[in-house]
Amino acid sequence: MTTRRTLLAFGLAAALTGCRETPAAGPASPGRKPDPLPGRLILDSAEGLVLLTDGQRKVLGAGVLALDSRTAHTARPDGGRTIVERHDLAASTVIGSHTLEGRWRVKAAAPLGGPVVLTSDGETGSRTTLTLIGPAGPRRLELDGRIEPEAFATDNSSLFVLDWLPPAAPDRYRVRSLDLASGQVNPLLTRAKLPVPPRAEEEMRGQGRQAVVSPDGQVLYTLYTHQPEHQHTRDLVAGRPGGVHAFVHTLNLAQGWAYCVDLPAPFGEGPPAGHALALSPNGGTLYVADAAHGRIAVVDTTNLTVPTVLTGLPVSDRPAWLAAAGEGGAWLAAGRTLQRIRNYQAAERRELERELTGLQLDGPGQLLYLSDAEGVEWLAPDTGTRRGRLQVPGGRGLVHAV
Repeated sequence: MTTRRTLLAFGLAAALTGCRETPAAGPASPGRKPDPLPGRLILDSAEGLVLLTDGQRKVLGAGVLALDSRTAHTARPDGGRTIVERHDLAASTVIGSHTLEGRWRVKAAAPLGGPVVLTSDGETGSRTTLTLIGPAGPRRLELDGRIEPEAFATDNSSLFVLDWLPPAAPDRYRVRSLDLASGQVNPLLTRAKLPVPPRAEEEMRGQGRQAVVSPDGQVLYTLYTHQPEHQHTRDLVAGRPGGVHAFVHTLNLAQGWAYCVDLPAPFGEGPPAGHALALSPNGGTLYVADAAHGRIAVVDTTNLTVPTVLTGLPVSDRPAWLAAAGEGGAWLAAGRTLQRIRNYQAAERRELERELTGLQLDGPGQLLYLSDAEGVEWLAPDTGTRRGRLQVPGGRGLVHAV
C-alpha cells in the first residue's frame, strides 16, 4: 500500500541507520575546489534523511520532518529496541532521545518541539499500536482497525489518521481524527464545520502523490490522482455519482474540517509521478502540474477554486517537480526540462544536462536548488544563472531547503 503520508515531502520510507557525518563529495573535475553550499538541504537517500551543509553530509536516518521543517525525527534499531531522536536542523545537533522496546517507525511529528507518533514496525491485522512521545515521555495507544498517523492538530489534542478498510485486507481508506485523550476515532467535519453525515465519509482508492502545508501550519494540501468514480462527501450527501480523476484534499489542522478541490480533466489521468504541487510563499496560491499534458492548475486557497489552468507547457512522461515563488511565479521541471512561469504565463525554458530528481526554492526565495542522481546545483531564480554545484553520492532527491 502506498499512502499519501509516505509521499509527503517531509515523510520518507528508508532503511534505518545511525547518525553520522562524512565530508560532502567535491566536483567531478579533479583539483577543482567544491562550490560552497550557501544553505542547508535535506535530501532523501537509501540511508534515510540526509542533512547537507557546506562540507558535511550528515546521515540522520529514517524518519520525518516536523510540519514546520525545523526539526527531524528519526528511529534506528538497537538490538531489540529502537532509539528515537529529535534533530535540530539549524544547529545540526540531536536535541532529544528516547529508547523504546521493540521496533518502531516515526510517522508524524508536530512543529515547535511538539509530540511525535510512531507505529510498530511490521504490525498487521485489525489492531494498531501507536506510541506517542511528548513532554511527559512515551505513551502507548491500542486501537481497533488499521490506523496510520498523518498529522497532528495544531493544538496537539488530536491526530489526523488514515483509517484503512477493511482492516484485514485494506484497499481504501478514509481520513479521520483520533482524540488523543479518549482514544476515540471520529469523522472529520465538513467545510461548513458540521459533522459529516452518517455513511457520507469519503473513501480514497487512488494515490496520494504529494502534500504541502500552509505557511502558518494550519492547512495540509494533498494531491490525489487516479480516482475514477470517486465520490466526495458533498456527492454522497446529494446523491451524485462523482467521477473526478484528481483533486486536492484540503485538511484544516486547526478546525478539523476537510474539503476536496476538484481538478479539471485531464488532471489525474496521466502517470501519478508526472503530477506535482507547490504552494506560494504567502500560502494564497497552490500550483498543480500535470506534465503528461503540459498543464498547471492554479488553485485559489481562500475560495478553494481553480480560476486558471495554464496550457502549452512542456509535455513529458517523466516525473515532475514544482517550486512556487511570488504572485504568478513558479518553476516546473520534468525530465531535463526546466520551465519558468512568470505572471501566470510560460516564460523561459531551459534544457538541463541531467534529469532532475527534485526542485526546491529556499525560504527567502533567493536560490533555486535542483537535484539529480549525481548531485545538487543552485541557480539565481530571477535570471536562471547557475551559482554553484556540489557532487553528492547516494542522493535520491531534494526534500527541503532549510
